[in-house]
Amino acid sequence: MILFNLDPRISDTITIFLAIVIEAAPFVLLGVLVSRLLGMLVKGEWLVRALPKSPLLAHAVAALLGLAFPVCECGNVPVTRRLLIKGFSVSQAISFYLGAPILNFVVIISTISAFGNFPIIIAGRILGGLFIATVVGLLINYLPRGWKLLRADVAAELESGPQDCADEDCCECEHDHEHVNSARELLQKLRSSKFAAGVVQEFNSMTKYLLVGAAIAAVTQLWLPREFVFALSSNPLLATVAMMTLALIISVCSTVDAFVALAYVGRFSPAALLGFLLYGPMIDIKAIAMLHSVFKPRLVWLLVLLVTGLTLIITSLITALGF
Repeated sequence: MILFNLDPRISDTITIFLAIVIEAAPFVLLGVLVSRLLGMLVKGEWLVRALPKSPLLAHAVAALLGLAFPVCECGNVPVTRRLLIKGFSVSQAISFYLGAPILNFVVIISTISAFGNFPIIIAGRILGGLFIATVVGLLINYLPRGWKLLRADVAAELESGPQDCADEDCCECEHDHEHVNSARELLQKLRSSKFAAGVVQEFNSMTKYLLVGAAIAAVTQLWLPREFVFALSSNPLLATVAMMTLALIISVCSTVDAFVALAYVGRFSPAALLGFLLYGPMIDIKAIAMLHSVFKPRLVWLLVLLVTGLTLIITSLITALGF
């Protein structure tokens, strides 16, 4: 009976919190599975060798890897961590993290389905996502001592290397000796208790950050009335900031966010809608929380600042062109 007598705001907060967690958890699990399979099927030197020598092209290719690993921002963090283990630099992993939630075929198809009548939004999302992911990665590339931007436990894991993993049955051992060379060996590893234990361990480590992010998003949503967002729609810059803020707070998965944005067509300009579709997949509350499982806070907040600035530049250009 106590549950039914809760204050409406509290019950709404719980509902929103559960909705975010229920929506995101399957994608986090998918990301963990993709991460583990990546560890077994792809050797680190293959991935690193596939990247062009040019820093610009290398970061662009890293951003486009989302086409091969179709995970949204909910499941992208464990794959990003795996790429670091495989030999990606911090900046290349950042380009992948920012690009993959937009530059994967599931999100591209959903965007085309929702905005088939707005080619500027479709093109702006794909090209803008590639531009932001590449440029931010390049900027991070020139920071001194990039590895110092990783959490201590992640940096220690990378420094230990495969030679320090003497026990190949240990579920915490995540290096390239996991690589398999045949379908039979792959099936054996998938059926092993080590694989299941590793998935559970990594899923649990990501979920605690997801829960924190979902709780903050749920509480914040109740303090940002939609009427306030709508009131800003008459000013192009404020409208874009309002839609970016909405994307940050509601933390909806990038596989479905195009249909959420579709509800605001007619009330907001294409530039403001593009701001929502670019910003949310890269920077939302739950993603910010989960990024702290890999990177130090100063890098996380630098990413927020850079993505915010570049998104505003792109949307301002769209506005200036008359869209």
